[in-house]
Amino acid sequence: MIHTEIVGRLRRAKSILKLRARRDAYFDADLFGEPIWDMLLDLFVAHMEGTTITTTSLCIASRVPQTTALRYISVMQEKRLIVSRKNEDDARMRILELTPQALGALNQYFDHCDGERGYRDDPAIPLKHDATDDGAKIAVNDFMQLLQTYMKDKSSIRVG
Repeated sequence: MIHTEIVGRLRRAKSILKLRARRDAYFDADLFGEPIWDMLLDLFVAHMEGTTITTTSLCIASRVPQTTALRYISVMQEKRLIVSRKNEDDARMRILELTPQALGALNQYFDHCDGERGYRDDPAIPLKHDATDDGAKIAVNDFMQLLQTYMKDKSSIRVG
């Protein structure tokens, strides 16, 4: 696996989490109940960044009441999506991690989403070339800036 694939997966996971958090500023969070998805994404990001997640931290990431989050954590353990281990630094805390199967499924999911409009960090539009088909692309943001510049220039030209 190449480094860019790993970085791409991490960026997509962070982007999804960021968009979901941003959505909460506009709508009541309880309208979109996916606490297990939020927790899986949080665990995936932690794994990719080499950090650990405690039970308390994962409950907060779920954005639901702690008792509900703990119930979902139990469900994820039963479904073999996560495992719990002792925290070597503090015996009162537990560390939660994705199982290899869950990590593999998330990696496949993000690989599948690569190129899907909703999850691309920098969507691109293919460029048309006269002589070659090298797959060159322009980022949508760059295209929009070019279009705005073009439209601005066009509006300043007077005919007649």
